[in-house]
Amino acid sequence: LTTSDQVNTGTEKSIDTSYVFNGTPRAWMNYGTSASFSIFGSFNISSLSDQGAGSAHITATNGFADETYTYIPACNNYHILTDASGSNKTTSLFAVFSYAANSGNTQVLADASDSHVVAIGDLA
Repeated sequence: LTTSDQVNTGTEKSIDTSYVFNGTPRAWMNYGTSASFSIFGSFNISSLSDQGAGSAHITATNGFADETYTYIPACNNYHILTDASGSNKTTSLFAVFSYAANSGNTQVLADASDSHVVAIGDLA
């Protein structure tokens, strides 16, 4: 891995790609759930599974050391949340839920066309 410092100094520096900095994402994914469940891009993600409208389970290829890792979801057009109860979280699986407001201004689970998730923690 060549660093951007080469542009500034003209001296190439490298870092072993197996070295992962503390705080860097250990897994990430860009995905959609509206027409079909599709992974557009990912790192350390082995699967995305449909759990019903607005509900997805994401499985990491290489699991985390324990269940204290953090994952952060984002979505282009709906509210998106993690599983606050932790009932769907293991060292290799986590759940994401997307919600849309209906005409009564209440939240209902709904599939989203463009969602993202990043997971940070120690790998097993």
